[in-house]
Amino acid sequence: MNLSHKTFLRIENVYTIITTLIFLVAYTLYFITDWLSSITFKNVAKFSFYSGFFSGIISCIVAWLTVIAFSIHPTTVYKAALKKVLSNHSVRTNLATPVKPAKFRAYSYTYPDMNNSHDVPIERKLQFWKPKRMQMMFQLEDAKGKLAMVSCDVSRKPGFLNLLRNRFTFHSLSVDIPDNEDRLILRGDAESDVFNEGVKLN
Repeated sequence: MNLSHKTFLRIENVYTIITTLIFLVAYTLYFITDWLSSITFKNVAKFSFYSGFFSGIISCIVAWLTVIAFSIHPTTVYKAALKKVLSNHSVRTNLATPVKPAKFRAYSYTYPDMNNSHDVPIERKLQFWKPKRMQMMFQLEDAKGKLAMVSCDVSRKPGFLNLLRNRFTFHSLSVDIPDNEDRLILRGDAESDVFNEGVKLN
């Protein structure tokens, strides 16, 4: 008698759960149908406008980040190098202010050797279109007309925040001043210098 009573309670609970689920499904369908029936042409137009507007903004941001991530722009490198050079005390001592950029400017990209690249990670090989480094040379002219040659070798710093800030790693940065016997090496060493006994853009 007890077993039959327990079985009856179990069946009753199952029916209760099924009935509750059916009610919830029916109410959800009613709510969705009522919401769809209340949509007007004005609502559709407004939704389309805002969705298209925000989709366009997101697409522009993604495209902008893609361009930055897969390229090293010479103007950005030039501005970063110029800022580091002009903030150096030794450079300001040897050049008469104000210092302005001269006409000469040249740059070159260094790509990984895909034929003999056993030391290049596989994820870097897949990014064959991405410049590995940029070598740049440009001249500065001081107030007395003296020219100085600036050379640098840079690569993009890893990390999303560095990508947004457009930051670079300077593997070498030096300044050659005509009447100064010693080359001013601000980053790196003499062996890694780009401008070394003549133009050497790889």
